Amino acid sequence: ESLQWRRRVGESRARKGVDAEQYLVLGRSSAEQPQSKAERIAPQHAQVWAVAMDLLSSMLRSSSGDNIDGSNCCELYEPTSLVVSKNFKGSPHIDARDVTWQYAAAFGDYSYESSNKGDVYENGEEEERSVDDALYQGGELCVESELAGGAEVILVDTRNRLARVDGRYPHWVRQYNVGCRYSLIWYRV
Repeated sequence: ESLQWRRRVGESRARKGVDAEQYLVLGRSSAEQPQSKAERIAPQHAQVWAVAMDLLSSMLRSSSGDNIDGSNCCELYEPTSLVVSKNFKGSPHIDARDVTWQYAAAFGDYSYESSNKGDVYENGEEEERSVDDALYQGGELCVESELAGGAEVILVDTRNRLARVDGRYPHWVRQYNVGCRYSLIWYRV
């Protein structure tokens, strides 16, 4: 909890519809996208940015090593923005400003506990589940597949691992109701 969160949900209109205990957006300029005042990294968050970039680099190296062309995978992806969140619960959305895929990782002791076969969200909608409750962990990233016209949802386990997804397709965080979930999303705008 030593992170100095810049925004508490409800105090900022930076992103409508965000449901999270804490939500921090950091960004830097790129050649393609000049930096706005809102995207500048405040001095108190420079260390968060640096640690997150080191973590991304380390996770990329351990998961994929070098690319076929001999270049290092880390050199090919330079994020312009970072979201750090605590207990983010996302409804289906598209990150329309993204210009390419994003990386996501989650950490914590979160899970889902239920004796029901379906989940009821706060808005009253019900999610049907065809998997056994024992296999339902919760907190996975759900992404509509570009194959089959979005008819298939792919579950991506980001717990203690790095995943590359395209935020320009509908995606959300699968429901969880126990524990604490921290997530980092590296992306380019």
